[in-house]
Amino acid sequence: AIEHAEGWRCDQIVNVTIPAGDHNAKLDFVSRNQIQLNLKINGKKKQLNLDLPKKLNVPDNGNWEITSADLGQDFGALGNSATQVTDSDTYRGYESCTYQRSEVICGPQGCHTEWRTVYGQQQVEYFERRTNQQIAVNFVKAPQSVILAEFKGQRNFAERIYRYKGQCY
Repeated sequence: AIEHAEGWRCDQIVNVTIPAGDHNAKLDFVSRNQIQLNLKINGKKKQLNLDLPKKLNVPDNGNWEITSADLGQDFGALGNSATQVTDSDTYRGYESCTYQRSEVICGPQGCHTEWRTVYGQQQVEYFERRTNQQIAVNFVKAPQSVILAEFKGQRNFAERIYRYKGQCY
């Protein structure tokens, strides 16, 4: 029995049956204390929230386990995480930027200050960091560790890490 589903209060128990077969799913660690599993069952979107123990520490690389007692379910999870991070060479150049400049505007009733957005250029130095994260999880029934379901997923993202940003002018 999955104890939490979208739109339900935490004190209500909701049983969700997932038919055998391959399903597209999204698994998110939405906080240190909760996993969210989103999938479609018979054309309807389902969101399952699984509470995690506070002591759980899922490593970036390596094996991990969440017992059925820790999940508060009749199944547990055995997982493996793998993270690969690569950094590009350093780039130097110019990028567009904006800054605020005050302008004094005078008219028949007197003068006042207005702030204007000004577009400019700034010198930068940065590198690109690309991260590939892979996760594999077997949801298992205790005590024989019978595999009930498998999840495999990955995500890729890139970020620009600035080492220097000059003044915008």
